[in-house]
Amino acid sequence: MKTIFSRLILALAFLLAASATSAEEIDLKELRYTYENHLMTNDSLSEYLFHLEYPMLMTVNHAGSPADSTSLRLWEKKEGETEYILVTEAHDHSRASGTAHLWNRTGTSGKVREDTLAMKNAQAFFCRILPAGYYKLTSIRKGERMSAGCLPELKTNIYAQAIAASKSDPLTVELYRWGVCSWNAPYRKDGTLYYQLSVECNLTVDIETYDAGNSTLFLKDAKGVAIVQSTNNKITQQALTPGNYMLSMAVEEGYCKSGIRITSTDEIGNTIERPIPISASGYRSFRTEISHLSDTYGEKEKDIFYSFNAEAETICVLDAYYSSMTEKSRIFITVLNEKKEVVEKVSSDLYSARLVCRLAPGIYYLVCEGGLGLDGTLVVDTKIRPVSPTPPTPEPEPAPVPTPEPQPKPEPEIPEQPESYIPSATRNYIQTIVPTIGSDSVANFSYLSKARHQIQYYDHLGRPEQEIEYKASPSKKDLITYRQYDELGRDSRQWLPTERAESTSGVWMKPDAFISNAGKLYGDKSACSSTVYDGSALNLIKEEYGPGEEWQTAGHGIKHDYRVNTSDDHCLWLSSGGVRELPRLLQHGTYPAYELKVESAEDEDGHTSYTLPTSKDISS
Repeated sequence: MKTIFSRLILALAFLLAASATSAEEIDLKELRYTYENHLMTNDSLSEYLFHLEYPMLMTVNHAGSPADSTSLRLWEKKEGETEYILVTEAHDHSRASGTAHLWNRTGTSGKVREDTLAMKNAQAFFCRILPAGYYKLTSIRKGERMSAGCLPELKTNIYAQAIAASKSDPLTVELYRWGVCSWNAPYRKDGTLYYQLSVECNLTVDIETYDAGNSTLFLKDAKGVAIVQSTNNKITQQALTPGNYMLSMAVEEGYCKSGIRITSTDEIGNTIERPIPISASGYRSFRTEISHLSDTYGEKEKDIFYSFNAEAETICVLDAYYSSMTEKSRIFITVLNEKKEVVEKVSSDLYSARLVCRLAPGIYYLVCEGGLGLDGTLVVDTKIRPVSPTPPTPEPEPAPVPTPEPQPKPEPEIPEQPESYIPSATRNYIQTIVPTIGSDSVANFSYLSKARHQIQYYDHLGRPEQEIEYKASPSKKDLITYRQYDELGRDSRQWLPTERAESTSGVWMKPDAFISNAGKLYGDKSACSSTVYDGSALNLIKEEYGPGEEWQTAGHGIKHDYRVNTSDDHCLWLSSGGVRELPRLLQHGTYPAYELKVESAEDEDGHTSYTLPTSKDISS
């Protein structure tokens, strides 16, 4: 019976492992108008297929999932193609705030806002406008699988809503790579559809209408200045630089699903053959979505390429960094000459890198690599300026003859006065005078320039309690240190030196006044070291803390523990042997259990060391 039960358990484990590694495809069919779905799964990877008849604003997140580290990937299958290509990916919730202007326009904005408040840092989130087409959404849970019987680990929240194309609320079209995209509208207003083209890199595009009858196309820049107008339903080979553009099309009656088809015929920056040009001098800043880049050069990180022509000897300051990253990732900056040979290169394991170089005249390529496995934006800042010519050295002018200034009369020196003070008679004390010069007269040691004066006060049990360095501060006031003892008479607090506030010198200072002065001087209520003992009669130290209230209240101290060795410790019994010219390390086995006293100390950074206060020779 036990054998059968064990086999059943083993079979169930194999089934669970198989389900964790295989991707389940779920067909969501066509998403229309307003769509909302919350999908639960215990698989580490699930794929959802869906179809859009018209553009929709789509928001996806993993809020409410027990899994605290997730990823999302969105794929699109172009018309006539069989393979899906990656559109975007997300590995954390950093895009939630940056896309709030989009999801706040939807009827589910309240639910999305609740999701953003409930999400953990490493749970994925994305929001973007998608054109009509066929898509695949990959939902991924990172890390190890939970044990069977747990609640579903991955919750995928999907919100989608049809987007209008009115003048006040145009349909946003993101253009960042080559390819073809189609954008229709589920309805129209006033017989005209409006699209805002958000161009993220230099592109040459063809724009044509479909299902629109005889339509007129207008393309304007962000300021409303007309760029081109077409009455034959088509704009061809229009060059666009990064920025926003407004495209409008007049639609005949009866064409309620009219739209545009945009073909991007080239893209610069993704290969060294088509780099992004940089002006030869001045400051420029470039921002590129990491998800838009690919790896075609050098390291395995994603690449972006620039070029510039240095007409004279040039100083370059080149910075590359991530706009907002919670994780660290390598980043590289490389400068190549016209023959594509490496001139300068720098790398960093953090989120930013800087390269400063001096270049001779010529044509150069700049390659920035980074963003492996990350989401967000790669920012490249360039500061390029020609080297200033060295001005000729002017001939020195003859120095003018200085006019002697009247010297002020020295002030009369005030002679040093001998010190005269009386320590507190109500306290036990030892007064110490340490000469700093040789003298055969005791009276000379009353001067602070010739001796140091100290008063050590003791409590009624003879324990040192307060030590005064008489007038030792730069302002000629006492420097005082103070010790406190716990209920069992153990030294528990050692306060930092504090300057006496009042003018009286050499006398006992009340503890309350001392602690108040220390708090004002150091700006901290705990300007003292602290020692915590165990409850035994051995007075063993349990914890030690340095000065500082935040340091002590947060538990950042040295923690001690005391024990004896056990058989699990395998303490080696070693000795030295051999001769001086050829020393040897001899091993005599291991110490028996319970023969060694072991003291462990864990420091402020969590590092543990072990000390053997006593050792014992064990004969074999």
